[in-house]
Amino acid sequence: MSIAIQLAEILLYLRDSNRHQQGKPYVHGDIKPSNVVFDEKTGLVQLIDWGSSVMAQLDVQGQTTSNNVMDLMSSDLQHTNARLGDVYFIGPEQIDGGLSSPRFDEQGLAATLYAIASGQSCRYGTKVISPNGLGLPKMLANVLTVMLGDDQQKRYQAGIIFLTICRI
Repeated sequence: MSIAIQLAEILLYLRDSNRHQQGKPYVHGDIKPSNVVFDEKTGLVQLIDWGSSVMAQLDVQGQTTSNNVMDLMSSDLQHTNARLGDVYFIGPEQIDGGLSSPRFDEQGLAATLYAIASGQSCRYGTKVISPNGLGLPKMLANVLTVMLGDDQQKRYQAGIIFLTICRI
């Protein structure tokens, strides 16, 4: 749970446009176990390898992140600025070339937590071993199951629930 909470805090920071100079949320774009560093002595988690990070084109509600009319007129909302992260951990919207959004990182986070908990090498093991069968706290397992599911709307709702419960 400590790892999940710390990664959630990082995601919340990245999506808080008020904390960034450009006034836009950021997308790491490549959250996976090898990009999560855990310090045994302090218990702290850090996210590394920012080579795929971009400023989000859409916010968590799916609205453009353009701040003003000139920004909106000059932005390219027909082409993604997202880079393709590790296909074993990114979600369907990023794989399909969707406009960059903090939602991409929710998918990477869910896949990473699943992989760490299950010892699997990717997100696709959920079809064989459900997060509910990993001995995780029930609420976390249920939320991860939905976050890694096929229904986009339910994934988005589960992402909101995940970040909400990690704030408590």
